[in-house]
Amino acid sequence: MRFEISERIRTGKPRAQIFAALQEQFAKVSKNVTIDDGRIKVAYIEASFGSINRKDESIVAIKPLDDGYLLIADVVYKPSVAFWIILILTLFSGVAWLLPLGFYFWQKRVVTQAIKNCFERIKNEFEQSGPIIRSSPEQDTLAALKEISALKAQGVITQEEYDLKKKALLMAIGAFKDGGGARPQPSSQAESAGTTAAIGAPEAAKPPTPTPKAAAGTPSPSSENFSHEIPPGVKGWSWGAFFLSFVWAIPNKTWIGLLALVPLIGLPVPFVLGFKGREWAWRNRRWDSVAQFNAVQRKWSIWGAVSYAVSLTIVLGYAGYQQYQATHEPQRTADASAALIALVSAPVRLAPGILTLKSNVRESGDIFDANARKFHEETTAGVVTHDDDAGGNHRLMVNGRALFNGSDAQWQTPVRIFRLSADKTAILVESSGGRGNSCESLFFFVLTQPGTPVKWTPEFGTCVHGGTFKQTGDLITLDIPKIGGVTTYTLDIDRVLEDDRPVVLDSSNDPSQGY
Repeated sequence: MRFEISERIRTGKPRAQIFAALQEQFAKVSKNVTIDDGRIKVAYIEASFGSINRKDESIVAIKPLDDGYLLIADVVYKPSVAFWIILILTLFSGVAWLLPLGFYFWQKRVVTQAIKNCFERIKNEFEQSGPIIRSSPEQDTLAALKEISALKAQGVITQEEYDLKKKALLMAIGAFKDGGGARPQPSSQAESAGTTAAIGAPEAAKPPTPTPKAAAGTPSPSSENFSHEIPPGVKGWSWGAFFLSFVWAIPNKTWIGLLALVPLIGLPVPFVLGFKGREWAWRNRRWDSVAQFNAVQRKWSIWGAVSYAVSLTIVLGYAGYQQYQATHEPQRTADASAALIALVSAPVRLAPGILTLKSNVRESGDIFDANARKFHEETTAGVVTHDDDAGGNHRLMVNGRALFNGSDAQWQTPVRIFRLSADKTAILVESSGGRGNSCESLFFFVLTQPGTPVKWTPEFGTCVHGGTFKQTGDLITLDIPKIGGVTTYTLDIDRVLEDDRPVVLDSSNDPSQGY
């Protein structure tokens, strides 16, 4: 979008003085200020992190009137590349796409208000009442120079402020004379001495001392790098920006580098910073000289290379460790299999029945009990047996009736009986076969207690046929091997916990439903 801001000033002050003051005010609020054909070009007004979504450029001109001047700012305000990237990323995420739009229009108000404030300060400084008397350009120039010289003599402004005001004033005069932005040079030694005498300098009688030319591309100390020109020695590839991306971007005030933190969008950012980072850093920060700039960027490159080397070492070390594990994994698997075979084939040592109390641990050992596979137990819920049903299939029977009739029922075999307090019984049942090679064995408990129907827990296990148990009071703990370790299952009243996490009964692990 394009819009215009204007302010009328009623004053008899010289146009060059107004122009110099305007240049000074805009230099305080913007990154780039240049003079072109008697106008001031201003870019990136009030730049901050929030302004990465907009791009602004203003042309400030002074139009003479009968009783003063009209200050006009022609503003071109448009979205930046970052705006479109953020908008696309948030377009399909609810209302998040309103954020870049909100920032865009809010930043328009920031730019507008900054320009108005600059105009208002100029008006407050130069506005006059009463009759306006215009003097000749030569008189205006001498009056302006005398005025700032008097302010310096009175101590109102410092030598540095005096030099800046004088330079801006002379540049403004040159801009109005020939349309250029360069400071006009005295045509002769006499003219130079005459100008010096006009501002009341004590060295007026002395011949002027030639000012040594600065090295190419080397600005004077405390310069603001307003020019779009990039001096020799600045352009080039930046290893610091490439390796450190957003870390480098923050102190160098190159906020586009923060896009490196955005997934996917951030992938090409290090390469963009590598190519353009040095130029952006030169324009975005204040540098005393090209030599100082290169010294700082060289340090960034060193730290970037060091960080890359450390990261590469860590990655290669981790990859080597993974390769070492892969090489030795077959031997560990073979060792675990041998231990599992030895565990399963160990002779059964324990028998069911009333357990003998040893300290607070009643019993521990292998979970399988050959005598429990075919049994006839009187429980508080009735007679529980493992016998043939009418079809000749082995079933868990309660008072002569099959407890389960699902497809898994014929593979369910009791392996151990646990006597609990209050005449409760927990029968550990193995479900083996019927699943092919996908899962050899699972387990579940059948629970009986006085006055309630028979209950059962969800099926659990690691598909391994074997394990050990320990009973402490009414708490039963089973350790069942798995590849690379052991899984612990606990029966706590009527709940089964897997490594302290509850196993929830559903259709996939209900022993009454089948497999």
